[in-house]
Amino acid sequence: MPIIKIPTVYRGHTRREASIDVEGETLGACLDAAEAAFPGFRALIVDGNGMTHKFNKIVLDGEVLGRAQSILDLKVSANAQIEVLAALAGG
Repeated sequence: MPIIKIPTVYRGHTRREASIDVEGETLGACLDAAEAAFPGFRALIVDGNGMTHKFNKIVLDGEVLGRAQSILDLKVSANAQIEVLAALAGG
């Protein structure tokens, strides 16, 4: 079962869960499964067009993915590791 690793800044949306087990054969389906369990989570990661927000990165099995909408169609393995990286800013 694919796992989504959640950055600390987004754990308020996942009831403090550091990782989520999801079902899905594509990256988009995995994000949809996370959204079903934790409403509002998907919108933190991708915009309405399915592109990764500019302040996020998605790492799939150790490979940093680009921002293109087509990444949602990427096939994931049954034991995929999906990691969301969130940029932090401050002043």
